[in-house]
Amino acid sequence: MTLFTGLDRLIDTELGPFREGVEPLLEQVRQGLSALHPPPGGQQLPPQQQEAQRARLEQLLDKLEDVLEALQCAARIRRQRGATSSPRGR
Repeated sequence: MTLFTGLDRLIDTELGPFREGVEPLLEQVRQGLSALHPPPGGQQLPPQQQEAQRARLEQLLDKLEDVLEALQCAARIRRQRGATSSPRGR
């Protein structure tokens, strides 16, 4: 299991339909990691580009953390409201 497979599962479990809000950032992180760690036979970035890519990834991960926290709060509120709603109220 790759790190991202595990992360995807956790995001699905925690966020459900709110996952759409984080998918674009996840894709950018995946692309950035792929650039830093190319598959066998892939071309490694020059050192200066690696530094720039790491800085960009750091910013993306900070933003991803903020977005995940906000969406997790929204998902919890939604679950709580669903758990307290009566079937007649729907």
